[in-house]
Order: sequence, then structure tokens, then C-alpha cells
Amino acid sequence: MKTSRLLRKVLAGEVILFAAIGLATSGIAAYTLASRLTTEFASKGTAIATSIANASDELILTRDASTIQSLVDQFRQIRGVGYVFVVDGDGTIVSHTFVPEVPAELRAMRRRAWNEPHADQVLQQDVRIAGRGEFIDVSAPVLAGVGGAVHVGMDRGVIRADIRSTILDDLLVVAAIFAGVVIVAAAVVGRIARPLSALTEHALGVAGQNLDDGLEPDEATLGALGQGRDEIGDLARAFLSMEQAVSRQIQRLQHLAGELARYNETLEATVAARTRELTEKNAAVEAALDELKQAQDQIVRQEKMASLGALTAGIAHEIKNPLNFVNNFADLSRELATELKEDLALDGTVLDAKIANDVPDILSQLELNLSKIKEHGVRADGIVRSMLLHSRGGAAGQPQPTDVNALARDALNLAYHGMRANDPAFQVALDFDLDAAASAPIEAVPQDLMRALLNITNNACYAAFHRKAGAGGRVGLRTRALADGIEIRIRDNGDGIPEAVRARIFEPFFTTKPAGQGTGLGLSISHDIVTGRHGGKMSVETEPGRFTEFVITLPNRSPHAR
Repeated sequence: MKTSRLLRKVLAGEVILFAAIGLATSGIAAYTLASRLTTEFASKGTAIATSIANASDELILTRDASTIQSLVDQFRQIRGVGYVFVVDGDGTIVSHTFVPEVPAELRAMRRRAWNEPHADQVLQQDVRIAGRGEFIDVSAPVLAGVGGAVHVGMDRGVIRADIRSTILDDLLVVAAIFAGVVIVAAAVVGRIARPLSALTEHALGVAGQNLDDGLEPDEATLGALGQGRDEIGDLARAFLSMEQAVSRQIQRLQHLAGELARYNETLEATVAARTRELTEKNAAVEAALDELKQAQDQIVRQEKMASLGALTAGIAHEIKNPLNFVNNFADLSRELATELKEDLALDGTVLDAKIANDVPDILSQLELNLSKIKEHGVRADGIVRSMLLHSRGGAAGQPQPTDVNALARDALNLAYHGMRANDPAFQVALDFDLDAAASAPIEAVPQDLMRALLNITNNACYAAFHRKAGAGGRVGLRTRALADGIEIRIRDNGDGIPEAVRARIFEPFFTTKPAGQGTGLGLSISHDIVTGRHGGKMSVETEPGRFTEFVITLPNRSPHAR
């Protein structure tokens, strides 16, 4: 199989080579023969035409047409002469070799006048005659063109026939050479391919063996092939040497595999011992982790208590104002009531005109005072309720209809007054843009949501107050009703958040505030409340040096609220 495949490749190469040689030889021979035969035939035609012209000048002048015709017929028998005809000085055809008449193509040929330039020279031109083929028309002038001209047509078909015959002979020679080369190549390739085929079959057999069982060098086959002193012998000896080396390496690997098995047994025992040690250490680590979680829970509770402590002063301040209003307007209402009683007591039950006129004004003032008492009492109640929501914790909180607008407004007010209570110099402007549609209650845990909003608004107030640009800090609260929830935006015009810090702001215990002013749990807890307990989203938009804006999106229903 290998021999025939190699032989086919050699034969294919020889076919291509000899085909190229044959084509090149044929082309060169055709071109050379065409040039040489065309020149030869043109010379032969010139000689014939000149001979007839020299012999027929007197005959043309004497109008001896029969003698001229016999002279023309003699030259017609020469190989390659296709036609001969003689034209007198008037352009009349005196004699010709055509049957029955001269073709129209020759009659239409232009005749040179005797007085034209070069009229006394031989003229050659190509002529195609319908049904007869192509000819080289050679015209020789008679008496320098005065007596007419002799036209001899040399047949190009004869030239082509000679070219084909020569090319055929060349191709036969090339074919004979090719056959000899094929025979020699078959013998040489067979001599080379047989040992190569034996080597190939041996290599395939080695490739198909399972080397795990070892390799036995085939010295019988390779030794016989290696006796040659050519490249095939060198290759066979190299194969034998390689198989012997591979056999030794396999034996060495088998020995190493036995040692490795023993080492594996020792290693397994060592790993088992180390595993027991790691199990014991893992138990200790888990115990330490439980202690750490308890410590973290304690820190969270401490953060909550610290937040409540910071808010206590603000809440007290916030409650003080409406309670003062209640007290002041209560006293004023009591005095007005006393005056009314005194006026009514004058002169018995009869009111004079002056007293009668004072009664409506006093009553109107009483109504206004009572409305103020109602307004600030409601305000005080809301503040106390917010304080209670923040202090109860979220473990037992249950989702309930919640007015997000009121909750967010109270959170910002509490944060603002808490900062004012801690630092009398604190001052920032508050901007409220609350969508009335956002007042529609949604399901939320109000105490948890209040804690998250307080953490964010505290940070916003801190950032707006401590901004590098100085006074003019502002904190804005904006709400918008969405198709499936509510969006809350809390924005401050502080120094913004650097990109390196932005990625970590929701990590537990990460803070950028000075030591003692933050634990790093506020935003982490807020993020957990919004995303984990309410199924919402929380993100931050910031531009360093200009603003920071926290965006909270809450669904109408909180599937994750606990």
C-alpha cells in the first residue's frame, strides 16, 4: 500500500513534468516552424513569381496566352503552391490555375500602377479565399510593372500540416522518454518504498501497543532493515535505538510507580492526621466566628443606641416648640375667656354696645388659638411617633400601609434638629419636593424604613455642613410616584464621593468620617433594609466637588419585608 502510494506521487510528478516539457517543446517548435516555414514559403513564392515574370514578359506583350498557361501549369505542381495567375498591364487576367474562374477575393485585390513608388518590387500580402483557406500572395512585376504582374499563392495549410507533423513527432519522442522514466522510477521507488513500508508498519504496531505493560524492541525486523548503508538503514537503526531507550524508561517508570504508590499510602495517613487537626481547628474557628457575629450584633445595637442618643436632643427640641405653643395659646385663651366673663358680668345680663362688639372678636381669636393648639399638638404627636418607630427595632416589625412622604419628611426634620442640637453652629437649607401621588400608602415596615432614611439624611446633613466650599449647604428631599412603586432622592451639595470610595460605601464598618464620628454601619444597615427587607433598590449618584444623591426605589408591595 505504501509502495503504490509513493509510486503514484512520483508518477503524478513525472506526468506534470513531462506534460510541461511536452507543451513547452510543442509551443517552441510550433513557433519556430511557423516562422521558418512562412519565410521559406514566401521565398519560394517570390522565386516562382519572379521566374514566371522574367519568362513571360515577351509572351504577355505578344498575347501568347496558351504559352503563358502552360508555363503557369508547370509551377502549380510544386508543393505549397496554391494558385498562380498572370495579370497584364491593363489589369486583365491572362492565365490562371483556378477552375472554373478566379475567386472574387483575388479579382478584388488592388493592382499597383507601374508609375507608383516601388511598383517594380515584389509585393507580399495575406489573402483568405472562401472555401480554399489562407494564402501568402506573392506578386512579381513584369517589366517593372508596365507589363503587369505574376501572382503566386503559397498555401498556409501546408505550413500548418508540416507544423502538426513535427509537433506529433516531438510528442512521440517525449512519450517514449516518459515511458522509460516511468519504468526506471517504478524500480527505484519500489526499492525505496518496501523498507519504508516495513518501517511504517512496525511504527504503527508500536503506536498501537499498551506501553503500560512494557515495550519489547523488535530486533529481528529493525536489525534486518538496519543492515543497509543508506538513509533507510540509518532510520531503522535509529528506531531500534529509540525502542531500546523507551523500554528502559518504561521499566524505570514502573519502578518509580511502585515507589509512588508507597509514598501515596504514607501521604494518605499524613493527610488523615492533618484533616483531623484541621477539623479541630475549624471547630475553634467556627466558635470564634460565632463570637464575632455576636460582637457585630452588639456593635449594631450600640450603633442604634448611639443614633437614638444623638436624636434625643433633637426630638426634645422639636417637641419643645409645639408644646410652648400649646401652653402659650392655652394661657392666652384662658385670659380671653376671663375677659369675656368679666364683660358679660358687667351690668348684669345686659350687654352694652361696646361689650357686644368685643364678643365676636374674642371668640374668633379663641377659635384661631384653638386651631394653632390642634396643629402643633398633631405635630408633636407625629414627632413622638417617629421617635417610637425608630426606637422599637425591626425584628418584630410587620409590613403595614405607610405614607412615604410623611416618613421621609419627618426623617429629614429629625436629622436636621439632631445636628442643630449637637452643634449650635450647624446650619443648612432644606428643600422639599414631595409628589402628592407618593402619599398613597405602600406596604412597608415603617420603623425599619425610618431608620434607613435617618441614616441617609444624617449623612447628607453632615456632608452639606462640612463641605469645603464653606457656607451655603443644602439638603434636598424629592419623591416621585412610579408605575410600580415610589422613588426617593436625598441630595446634598457637599464634596461628593471619590470613585475609589464609592464602591465600598455599602460595606459594613467602612466610613470616611473622623474617628469617633461614625461606625461605618449606617449605610450598610440602610442598604440591607431597602434591598433585603423591602425588595427595593438603593444606589448613589455623585460628582466629586459638587453633589451626592442617594436614590431609593420602593415597590408598592414589599415581598421581602419581615
